[in-house]
Amino acid sequence: MKFKNRLVNAIFLYVIFLIFSQSIQAENNSPSNSAVLLHPKENIEFMPKFPDSAPETLNDLAKIDWADPLICCELSFPKNAKPGKFKAPDGGLVDYWKQNSWQWKRKDGWIVWSGGNLISLLQGDDIRINAWRIKSIGEFNKRSVIRFRDKSVLIRWWNDYWKMWIVRYEKGSKMMRFVQAGSILPLTKQYDTYDIHYKKEYEFYIDIFFQSPHYQSLKKLLKQEFYAENKNQTPVLFFDTLQDFSGYLQEGKDPQKDYLSS
Repeated sequence: MKFKNRLVNAIFLYVIFLIFSQSIQAENNSPSNSAVLLHPKENIEFMPKFPDSAPETLNDLAKIDWADPLICCELSFPKNAKPGKFKAPDGGLVDYWKQNSWQWKRKDGWIVWSGGNLISLLQGDDIRINAWRIKSIGEFNKRSVIRFRDKSVLIRWWNDYWKMWIVRYEKGSKMMRFVQAGSILPLTKQYDTYDIHYKKEYEFYIDIFFQSPHYQSLKKLLKQEFYAENKNQTPVLFFDTLQDFSGYLQEGKDPQKDYLSS
């Protein structure tokens, strides 16, 4: 009986020892340093759900929560950080290799991968959001790209001239820009598949053209000779200065030099 009691006590002490040693080991293996968000006010605790396809209308585009990894998920590490594991802002883990080279396994299932100038948000093989740590102009200014499950793409960049985000849809050969009514030019009206953006003083000329036989002839010519029949809603912007046009399309180039040089 005494032997049996001693055996039970020994087993009990052994189990306590195992639990204690494992807790110490877990504590030793946990990262002692933490990575923090560079823009904590832009933190996204749980990534939004994305549809299978990129939106093709302004109404559907407004429903997209654009998670730019350079804004919501950029991390800052201690000065002179060495390669190793760091505690992530959400309690997850970050594998750090060198400056701008790390991987954050978020608790919501997403992975933030950083490699040099590129930083990406990944959800398996389904959704990928890319952004770049480079200062540029035009379509590469604060550029980010969402790739959807059906291979459609949304591309967004910041227009310094108009102080607004510009978004483009792409899938295969299909490509279109989104222009919100009143965001660049004050008035908008629709002719066929064209959304016309303009100023009041040009409305008379716009109506004359789109209501004339010349417009119908142009449509016929494009369809028969160039196989170019527009089936999607397409924005048409009427700028009255080269500076505004250049600011929207070229961004940073001198319009006098580009368009008026001999």
